[in-house]
Amino acid sequence: MEDSIRELVNRQIGQRAKEFSFEKVSSDEDFYEIESLKGSIHIRGNTQGTMAVGFYWYLKKFCNAHISWSGDNLTLPEKLPKIPEKIVKKSQVDYRYYFNFCTHSYSTAYWDWQRWEKEIDLMAMYGINMPLVVVGQETLWLRVAKRLGLDEKSIRSFLTGPSFSAWNYMGNIDGIGGPLSKYWIREHYLLQLKIIKRMRAFGMKIVLPGFYGHVPKGMIELFSEASINQLSGWFGAEGTWFLDPRDQAYKTVARIFYEEQSILYGNDHFYAMDLFHEGNAPDQSPMYLKKTAESVINTLKEHDSNAVWVIQSWSMNKEIIKSVPKKNLLILDLNAEENPKWEETRAFYGKPWVWCMLHNYGGRNGMHGDLKTIYKNLNHALTSDANGNLKGIGFAPEAIEGRSLFYELIAERVWEGAQDNLETWVTNYIEKRYGHKLEATEAAWRLLLKSVYSGNNSFGATDSIICARPDFSINKVAVSGVEPYYDLSDIMQAFEKMLAAAESINRNDAFNYDLVDIGRESLAMAARPIYLKMMTVYAQNDKEAFIEYWELLKEVIIALNALVGTNKHFLLGRFIEIAKAWGENDKEKRLYDYNVKMQITQWWPTVSFIDYANKHWEGLLTNYYLARWETFVAHLLDALCQKDNFDTDAYLEDVKRVEKTFIENDKSYATHPTSDTLDVALSIYRTLYPKLQKLLSSS
Repeated sequence: MEDSIRELVNRQIGQRAKEFSFEKVSSDEDFYEIESLKGSIHIRGNTQGTMAVGFYWYLKKFCNAHISWSGDNLTLPEKLPKIPEKIVKKSQVDYRYYFNFCTHSYSTAYWDWQRWEKEIDLMAMYGINMPLVVVGQETLWLRVAKRLGLDEKSIRSFLTGPSFSAWNYMGNIDGIGGPLSKYWIREHYLLQLKIIKRMRAFGMKIVLPGFYGHVPKGMIELFSEASINQLSGWFGAEGTWFLDPRDQAYKTVARIFYEEQSILYGNDHFYAMDLFHEGNAPDQSPMYLKKTAESVINTLKEHDSNAVWVIQSWSMNKEIIKSVPKKNLLILDLNAEENPKWEETRAFYGKPWVWCMLHNYGGRNGMHGDLKTIYKNLNHALTSDANGNLKGIGFAPEAIEGRSLFYELIAERVWEGAQDNLETWVTNYIEKRYGHKLEATEAAWRLLLKSVYSGNNSFGATDSIICARPDFSINKVAVSGVEPYYDLSDIMQAFEKMLAAAESINRNDAFNYDLVDIGRESLAMAARPIYLKMMTVYAQNDKEAFIEYWELLKEVIIALNALVGTNKHFLLGRFIEIAKAWGENDKEKRLYDYNVKMQITQWWPTVSFIDYANKHWEGLLTNYYLARWETFVAHLLDALCQKDNFDTDAYLEDVKRVEKTFIENDKSYATHPTSDTLDVALSIYRTLYPKLQKLLSSS
């Protein structure tokens, strides 16, 4: 009965797990209880998952411990503290949702079972009970194709490489980054079986993909009389093929799709699909959208009478929402922390919905998020008389593995109620995260709350000009602006405070991560004022000053590369090796290497997302971003020295060659940190910071 929770506790705290006992109690609502009983910490819950929430709650509140995506603090007291009286907590919502289709490409694409096991533990402890899981869909499509008589080649040209599969599931692209090997397909089917078995053991309800009409082009030959049309292209990608859900052929394919998916992965009655994601419907008329949506849900209900269609609000349509019965629909208000749609739609016209935080776009590293406004918006949604049929809260980031602050605050809200004082909560959070209560760390976080954690740029984080393809004027990198909404000096002071604390505490993984992250943010943002000075003196034909500023910018990029190189979360080489581990041979390894590097740089040559998923990663900073800047500066210096106009065409040809070389070469990068974080951080503070402070004071 308690195997799953017992094994989770063993993984987290080893031998200390024997000091806990567990008891499952039947209940129609999610709850946990904790008390000291017969010499142990006894935890009851209605599922293995709610007991995991109780376990983590005890570690935080009584042991000053912390577990997260970005470092842990698990130094427990020699003797576990007793609980004075029984603690009882109940969830205020039915559903605690997790993942975004994009997460499965930006973050989880190359995870093995060990990494998934860690993630499921985190999910359980943070209270997640409704994850979107799309691993193993390749096997499903091969089985569908076999039953239909469609050749395997058509399916393999339809499916994308791992770094781009999310947009294949959402109907935006076909084929790019592939083809996938038979080994990949077989192993990910087996991996999915492990994932969903473990999730269900914790009482989680699995959300699987639904079928809404996106098909391989080869379907045209199978169903020559059917209405299969190519949709308009998506941001430069060739349009995908769409089988009209009103067509009889759709019912045939859908029936096989759902039958095979149930055989492979079971059925928890939740199906995620976004009909016409990001506006690519062939007909925008209300009647067409209504009839199409009705066909999708009615066909699904023929397979599963209890089916619930899970729709992201990102590009939802009023006619689609209104046409689906209330009992068969769940809407994810995907970006409710910043752009809530529930209020403008009268709580989605009375349909069930989930308040979600999106927070991260593309896995970009920049620190951001208006903590107070996010929490205020969540509280408003949970307590408003106009919240309609609110069923849950959720996390729907495009990428994960950073900034656990936001996730922990929101996860606690549904069990703890509203926090009276957010600043006090943050103070307690960092004490648990670092295992110490220090004025220096508290001062650092006060600076963070008034700066990076007080707002958002366009699409989340403020991007660094380092990651932009160099030009005479840089206003954004892909979609997000480069002008910060906060004072850079606050971040630099926060880094100084963290360094002061580092020399007086026993640093743990969580502290080291934050030290790197804060220092990373300060250097990444310091690049812009240097660049502005550099381009000003260039316009004045001041070669000496230009070279001086360029050397400083170069020093910042190299220092940033060295700093992030001290932490495993920021290593390009580590991510590449994780991906390549899935290859059975050199050809497959090269494909996954190419997928990773393409996604974080060009995204894809025909898609207009260059640098959308930029990263401040060791190896990427020097071998890609710095190489582009060196190319740009070389052309600038040629123009200065020769008193000639800048040759834009020649520059673009050269910089594209640099980009292509990086993506296609087989250079190896560090897979483990090679230096101590504090040593590198102190060196930066003592040698580089004075130069930056001098520059900023003169601006």
